[in-house]
Amino acid sequence: MPEPKRDTICALATPPGQSALAIIRVSGPDSLSVLHKVFKPLRGEQKPFIATRGDVFDLDDGICIFFPEGKSFTGEASFELTLHGSPIIVEQVLEKLHALGVRAAQPGEFSLRAYLEGKLDLCEAEAIADLIHARSEEAAKLALRNLKGALADYLEPTRNTIVDILCEIEARLDFPDEELGIAHRERFSQQMRTAERVLKKLLLSSKIGQRLMSGARVALVGVPNAGKSMLLNALVSEDKALVHDTPGTTRDVIEANWILSGIPITLVDIAGLREDKNLDPVERMGIERAKKEIERADLILWLSENTHEGGFLPNHLTVPVIKILTKQDHELVIPAEAGIQNTSEQMLDASLRWHDKVIPISAKTGVGLADLEKHMAQILGSGAVATEEAMLTKARHKEEVQKAKECLQEANEALLRQEPDEIIAFELRSAGASLDRLLGKNISEDVLDTIFSRFCIGK
Repeated sequence: MPEPKRDTICALATPPGQSALAIIRVSGPDSLSVLHKVFKPLRGEQKPFIATRGDVFDLDDGICIFFPEGKSFTGEASFELTLHGSPIIVEQVLEKLHALGVRAAQPGEFSLRAYLEGKLDLCEAEAIADLIHARSEEAAKLALRNLKGALADYLEPTRNTIVDILCEIEARLDFPDEELGIAHRERFSQQMRTAERVLKKLLLSSKIGQRLMSGARVALVGVPNAGKSMLLNALVSEDKALVHDTPGTTRDVIEANWILSGIPITLVDIAGLREDKNLDPVERMGIERAKKEIERADLILWLSENTHEGGFLPNHLTVPVIKILTKQDHELVIPAEAGIQNTSEQMLDASLRWHDKVIPISAKTGVGLADLEKHMAQILGSGAVATEEAMLTKARHKEEVQKAKECLQEANEALLRQEPDEIIAFELRSAGASLDRLLGKNISEDVLDTIFSRFCIGK
C-alpha cells in the first residue's frame, strides 16, 4: 500500500463562482504552522474544533476551524476557512497559500488521504463520490448507507468465514499425516455454501445499485408523428420538446431528466424513423443520430398510432421494448390480438424480446400514463429501491464479488472431491483477496489513482 504523501495541500471545497460563502480546505503536516500565518483570530487564539472568527490574510473577515492530527476527515492536521464567496477573494487566498508552499490538491486527494490514513475503507470513500453525484433521494440514501459502512458490514461475516476455514486447512498443511475428517469437511462445505449464497444475493443487487447511481437511458422510438415528443413532455410535466402535426418535427436528440420510482431516468426523444429517398439532409442526419441512441438505450418505448406499424430497429437489439399505442384520445378501438407487426426486411426481427403487453395511452389526457410508468418501473427493477440492505454500485464491486463467489464454489467442489488441501487453500485465499480488493485492504496504487481521480477537487 502506498505511503501517505507528506506535503500539505489545499483546495476550494465549494463550487467555483460567486456565492454567499466559500470554503477552502487545507490538510497536511504543516497545517498548524500555515494556519498561524493565514488566520488571525479577532480575540483569543485558535482552539481545536472551535469555529473562530478572524482575519484571513487581511483579505477577508472569515471563520476558521482547526482539526488536530487523527481527528480530521483526512486523519492529518487540517483546517477549513469559511470566506465570503467572492471569486476574487478565493483566488487571492489560494495564491497566498501556494506562496507558503501549500500545494493545490488533486481531484479526490482529501478522500484518498482519509483512506490511506485508515479513516475510510475504499467502498466508503467511493460512496462519498456517489453521494455527491446522487441524482435521486433513493440514490443518496444508498450512498449514505455505503458511506456508513453497510457494504463492509454485510461482507464481514463472509470474509471471517473464509479466514476461519483457511486457517484450519493451512494449519493442517503443517501436519500432512493428519487428514481432514468427514465432520470437518461437511461443516466447511456448509459454511462455504452459505457464504456463496450471501455473495449471490449481493450480486443480484448490482444491476439496481448501478442503475440508481448512473441512471437509465430510455429512448422514445417510432415513426414520425407517433407522439414521442408529446409523451416526453407529459412524463416530465414540462414542454421540453417541440410538438407539431408536421412529420419530422424532431430532428435532433432531445434529453429530459426524470425520476421514476427512485431511479434517475434520461428520456431521449429522437427523430422519427422512416425510409424516403426524398428526405432532406437534416432529417436524414437526425435519423442517423436516432439509430445511435437506440443502441445506447437501457429501455425502448416503441410508440405507434395504430397496431400495424413496425419499426426500423436493429435485429441484434437485446434491451427490453415496451409497445405503446398512442393518441387514445381519438378513441381508437384496440383489437384483442393487438400487436405491432413487421412490415419490411429492415424492420424488427421476430426474435426480438417484446414485452407482450400493448399499453394504450393519451399523452394529451393522461390516460394510460400510470400503467406505462408502472410497467417501466418493473422492467428497470425499481422494486428493489426501498430495501435497506447493502448494494453494489460499481462495476468493480460486481467483478470482485463475482470472483469471490466463483472461488468459493471451486473451493467447495475441491473439498467434496477430496482434492489436496493446497488446492482448497488456494481457492479460499483467492476468494478472500477479491473481498479485500473490494474494500481496499490490499490494492495497487494504480487502482487507487483511477478511483480517486474521479472525485471533485477539494473532496
